Amino acid sequence: YGAALRKTRASTKGLWVIEDLPHRGGAKQSRMVLVQQVDAGGALPIWVVDKKLPEALGVVQNAIEAFRQDERIDAAARE
Repeated sequence: YGAALRKTRASTKGLWVIEDLPHRGGAKQSRMVLVQQVDAGGALPIWVVDKKLPEALGVVQNAIEAFRQDERIDAAARE
């Protein structure tokens, strides 16, 4: 009746810490930290880790791009 699939149940927990930093050159700044714990429930092939890790870190990159204020900070520093 089909192939026997060996599956591993995994879980992950994540914690975001977002804090305000002092204004710099008139521009508001903040710090964001992501701490993530993964319980794979066993050994994982490296190709699975290689595929999933960039997806998990993509959330951080998306936030960086959404809140980027480099031009504003640089302009304030030149004043």
